[in-house]
Amino acid sequence: MKFNRTDCTLLGPPEITRRSLLELASLALTAAVFPSPGASAGRRDRQAKATQAVGSVMNALSTYMSEAAKHSLPDEVREKTKHHILDTLAAMISGSNLLPGQRALQFARAYGGKESSTVVASNILCDRFIPRLKSAALDRC
Repeated sequence: MKFNRTDCTLLGPPEITRRSLLELASLALTAAVFPSPGASAGRRDRQAKATQAVGSVMNALSTYMSEAAKHSLPDEVREKTKHHILDTLAAMISGSNLLPGQRALQFARAYGGKESSTVVASNILCDRFIPRLKSAALDRC
């Protein structure tokens, strides 16, 4: 819409030109980079309150995490972790015989790259990215 600045009336359908689009974009960018003083004061107050509220929570969490390294895992947790790892490896190895796994192996062979990583269920050496991609594909088969 064209806007007549002298009498504030609308004059017809919208007409967007490259110049008007750039003007609006520069205004938006300026408003984002240089907010009004009132807006930044309100933001500072909210950040200060959030920092105070999070302070006690973060303190408790940090203490817990730093002390967790000193304690051993319970036997049940350790056993479940072993089962999850073995299950993941079994899924990756068995998935290499399925069509998506075969396609992932073909891709890994074709990709090549620096030979720095081993691909599960194969004798392929390739770039670090490919074993991750292929292992993820095999695990989902």
